Amino acid sequence: MLGFDPLPVPFFLALLGMVVVYLVLVELAKQWFFARDAQQLPAPPPPVQRRHATHHISRRAFRFSIPVKVVPSGAGTGRRRRIRRDRPVRNH
Repeated sequence: MLGFDPLPVPFFLALLGMVVVYLVLVELAKQWFFARDAQQLPAPPPPVQRRHATHHISRRAFRFSIPVKVVPSGAGTGRRRRIRRDRPVRNH
């Protein structure tokens, strides 16, 4: 009705060949890309910066209480630190 003719068989063979070549090239490119990435040495992890244990206590308690001073008790004896609540912390 529109005057189209069927495509010849060599066209489909050429199309199939181009698709196969494309897929092979894509697989080769992926292998090259990921092999190159694996050869690079990973960067060393950044140093871990740890905050003092009292930082988290102070942050969590800030909204619910007056500022408190954390005083180390029994330094070097392995005992836990004690929170003094008898007087507020002064900012110097």
